[in-house]
Amino acid sequence: MLTNQQTNKGENMSILDSRDLEKELNNPDTKEERKKAIKELKKETANYGWEHGIIFISEMGWEDYCQDFAEDCGYLETSTNGHTNPLQYCIDWGKWSDQMAMDYSQTDFEGTSYYWREA
Repeated sequence: MLTNQQTNKGENMSILDSRDLEKELNNPDTKEERKKAIKELKKETANYGWEHGIIFISEMGWEDYCQDFAEDCGYLETSTNGHTNPLQYCIDWGKWSDQMAMDYSQTDFEGTSYYWREA
């Protein structure tokens, strides 16, 4: 199942969760071509926590994911008046996402490239 999550920029980014893919795999209504693709992805990542929930972030939404990650970790706390921290506009998010990519693997699934790491 493909999930679209809203980013801080109001855009959608495609995210897959291995637990949702497992449900699709076991669903008799899922098309065989999709099941084959899921099985290949599962085989590639099975030893890395498939059953615990590997999150796959599309390459298209990677930079937004990395910005959200930084904010969720508290690296950019909102100011005391509730406004966005102005420092976020000074950050090279492309460079930050390149740095984060070092901790992730990449794979292709149904023609889309995804970042993922061990669950």
